Amino acid sequence: MPQHFRLAQLIAARICHDLSGPVGTIEGALTLLDAGAAGEALSVAQEGAAAQRQRLALIRAAWGDGPGDATLAELLALLDGQVAGGRARVEVAEGLSPGTTFAAPVAQLTLNAVLLAGDALPRGGIVQLCGDPAEVLMVRPEGQGAAWPPGLAAALAAGGLDPGLAADPRGVRAPALAALAADLGVPVALGLGGPGATGPAPLLIGPVPPASPPR
Repeated sequence: MPQHFRLAQLIAARICHDLSGPVGTIEGALTLLDAGAAGEALSVAQEGAAAQRQRLALIRAAWGDGPGDATLAELLALLDGQVAGGRARVEVAEGLSPGTTFAAPVAQLTLNAVLLAGDALPRGGIVQLCGDPAEVLMVRPEGQGAAWPPGLAAALAAGGLDPGLAADPRGVRAPALAALAADLGVPVALGLGGPGATGPAPLLIGPVPPASPPR
């Protein structure tokens, strides 16, 4: 099977999994409605619909045509409650303000990197975001048991196209991030831990290649 198609299959399967929760919530609301609990059904349905809208917006921005140029505040709004199933939060270092602008390729890669860092936090925790979106950004998971997926380095080296890098949809974020980085032409690599560092090394996004001069 062509590698690109296999990767697309895994991404599609992961999207279906991620959307099943909000759909189940709405289905539960319809059950309450049948039971005559109209007020509770409306509340549950609204909650499920809001979760569905946010998740769809995040999926479209991360795996679709991207968010375009976006501010840090806009990216954080997309990620709100979505990292590690809501068990992790994004912590932003000094130097990055809500109005900091991320160019479209970096914005899309940042969303994917933060979500991948969430997968690296089995018990929840913090995803550290620091650096400069015009130069190099650093994304690092911090929490109990934090560890990048075992195949991340191999996925980055292979541009995400080795079908053995994601045996099932749960592991698709690493090869998807690597393939997206290769397609966008923005370097993504695992950095080195600092002196005395005990947690995972940071994931580095950038430097951003200069724009081609107009002809």
